[in-house]
Amino acid sequence: MKGAITSQQNTLTSSPLSRHAPAPTTVLLFLLLTHTGEIR
Repeated sequence: MKGAITSQQNTLTSSPLSRHAPAPTTVLLFLLLTHTGEIR
């Protein structure tokens, strides 16, 4: 669980768009990965 969350944060941090302004697609992807990680 912790490893998955850390990798997701690293992915978002490495994205320049997330720093300037979180894009809707980035938020949706983050939610998808989070839910998938929690379920599995």
